[in-house]
Amino acid sequence: MTITEFAELQFHSADFLSKPSLRDLLLRLRTNQGAWSGFPVYFYTKDSEQVLYLISGWQSVLAHEEWIASGENQTLLKLFEPHVQITDFVHLNVEFGGILNGGEERLRFWKNKGGAIDEKQWEIIGSDIEGKKKEGEKYCFSHVDSDQSSEGEIIQRVSL
Repeated sequence: MTITEFAELQFHSADFLSKPSLRDLLLRLRTNQGAWSGFPVYFYTKDSEQVLYLISGWQSVLAHEEWIASGENQTLLKLFEPHVQITDFVHLNVEFGGILNGGEERLRFWKNKGGAIDEKQWEIIGSDIEGKKKEGEKYCFSHVDSDQSSEGEIIQRVSL
């Protein structure tokens, strides 16, 4: 079974996607991580927010840890450091596939911090495979048109 990487990146400026240097870094990250892992890397954002979500797949946590330690990833982290802070990072216990691997233009996303979840409202519900997150914390995803509840937010795929 593959796993899903989910990261939340908080940029220091709201216009980060309009800066060619940052777009080039994101493209380099997407290209090089995808080549290393064999899985596509998708970026999503909320309207008028400084937050970018990274969603990708890995064969295992160990495979991702090897990428994290690699020279290329360490170089990218240093280049991104003045511009962004990683505010959330998790390996989810869900197969990287379906709507997460389809490059959907829009997804409904909700980070549940331990409350009740209406499982019929969500196509994918994942939790931290490594047990580093708070007990009961879940990451929920669905197609935009499949969820009529007010839970979650719409995130839009970023084209680079």
